[in-house]
Amino acid sequence: MKRSKLLISHLVLLFSLLGRASAVPFPSGPPASPSLYTFSDPDAWPEGVATHPLSPYFYSASTTTGTIYRGHLGSPSISSWITSPTELAGLNTAWGMKLSRDGRYLFVASGLQGGVWVFSVQHQTAVAIFSNGIAFGGTWINDIAVDYALGGTGDVLVTDSLTTVLWKIPAAELSSAIAEWQTTGVVAARSLTQFADMSQWAPDPSLGPYLANGLTFLPGGRYAMVGIMSTGYLVRVDLVNGATSAVSKRTDVNDKVFAYSDGLLYRHPYLFSVNAVHDPSHPSGPLQDFITVVKLSGSGSEKYLKGDIVGKIESTTFNVSTTLAFAGANIGDALVVNHQLTGGVPALPFTISRIPLTW
Repeated sequence: MKRSKLLISHLVLLFSLLGRASAVPFPSGPPASPSLYTFSDPDAWPEGVATHPLSPYFYSASTTTGTIYRGHLGSPSISSWITSPTELAGLNTAWGMKLSRDGRYLFVASGLQGGVWVFSVQHQTAVAIFSNGIAFGGTWINDIAVDYALGGTGDVLVTDSLTTVLWKIPAAELSSAIAEWQTTGVVAARSLTQFADMSQWAPDPSLGPYLANGLTFLPGGRYAMVGIMSTGYLVRVDLVNGATSAVSKRTDVNDKVFAYSDGLLYRHPYLFSVNAVHDPSHPSGPLQDFITVVKLSGSGSEKYLKGDIVGKIESTTFNVSTTLAFAGANIGDALVVNHQLTGGVPALPFTISRIPLTW
C-alpha cells in the first residue's frame, strides 16, 4: 500500500475513536522511543501485550501470577499495575491481551482458567469475567482480538488452544456485564459464546494438542485470521456465519515457519506472524526468533485467502517471543514480548522489544 493510503486508513481509525475518547484517562506523553522495555518484576514471565492508538501506555501480564503491568512508550521501565488479589478477582495466569475500542477496558485471557477477565483501566480492577465453563486444564484461553473496524461490531473473539472452539464475547453482552458492575460494584459473571468450529484444522491426536493461537481481525469487518501452531494453518474466519477457510500460501506451504505461529498482527496488505522455531537441520539446537511477513491477497469470496511469504524480521533483542502489537499510534513500529517460553532459568530482566516493521 502506498504510504499516503496507509496514513489515511490509520487516521480514519483514530478519528473514529476520538469521538469516544473524552472520558478516557490517557495522559499524553513524549514521543521518545526506547528500543527495549524492561520489567522490574523478576518473576514476570510475560506473554501478552496490549496497546491503543490514543494512549502512550501499554499493558502486559504474568503467566505465573496474573499480575498486570503497565509501561509508557517513552520510558524503558515496566512496572506492576494491578497486583491485589481483590482487584485481580481470582486471575492467576495471564496470556493474550487487548484493549477495548474506546480504550476503557482491558481484556485478559486466562489460559487454563478458561475465561476472559475484563478490567477497568480507570479503576484498575476487574469488572467482569467471561468463562467457557470447562474445568481447569481442559481449555486454554490464549489470544484475544477486538473488532476495531470503523462501523464494526466491537465484538471480542477468543482462541482456545485445547479445544477446537473459537469463542466470542458479543458487544451487547459486554456492555450488559459492565453496566451490572457499574450498578452493583460486583464483578459480573458471564459465559463465553461458541462462535466457530475449528475442528477441521486440528491435527491428528497423535501429533499433539490443537494449539490455536494468534488471532487478529482483518479490515472490512467481515473476516478474522487465526494461526494454528500445531499444523501450520492460517485460517480465515467469516464473522457473519463462522465459516472457516485456510490461506493458500504460495511459498513454504505448511513449512516449519508456520508450525509455531504465535501472535498475529495485520497492516494492509501484510500479516505479521511471531515465530520461535528450531532450525530444521538442527532440531535440538537453539530456538530461532523472527517475525514472518505474509502478503495477503485475493478478492470476492477468496479475499485474504492467498498468501506470499515476502520477508522475515529479526532482532538481537528477541528471546523466544510470543506476540506483538503496534506501538500505540505508530503502526510503523511494533512491541514484541520476549516470554522466554522454554522456561528454565530466565535471562533477567524480562523484556519487550520495540522494532520497526521493516524487512
